[in-house]
Amino acid sequence: MNEVEIHDNPRAMQEIENEVLEALSDAVDAIIPVAQLEAPVITGKLRDSIKNGGVDETKMEVYIESEVEYCGYVHLGHVTKSGSFVPPNPFIDRAIILTIPEAKQIG
Repeated sequence: MNEVEIHDNPRAMQEIENEVLEALSDAVDAIIPVAQLEAPVITGKLRDSIKNGGVDETKMEVYIESEVEYCGYVHLGHVTKSGSFVPPNPFIDRAIILTIPEAKQIG
């Protein structure tokens, strides 16, 4: 991979940062519909709640959100009140993997 160093050019740094943030947001926008397709559906509440949670510009991170309180338990697995284990259903991870080819084309 080639390296480029930019010294003392705040405008160039800002332009690069803006491009990266836009590419990250576009990548999440590509992941959301795939995550909705991959989500397990009983009522559709979980599937319908998956959305773009925005970008943290200071950390250069993007977020996929769900307003459904049990989303994490479905994705990561959990132990029920009776003590049995429900295995993970990592539907968001699958969506990310499935959209890698598209993400490579972004930006």
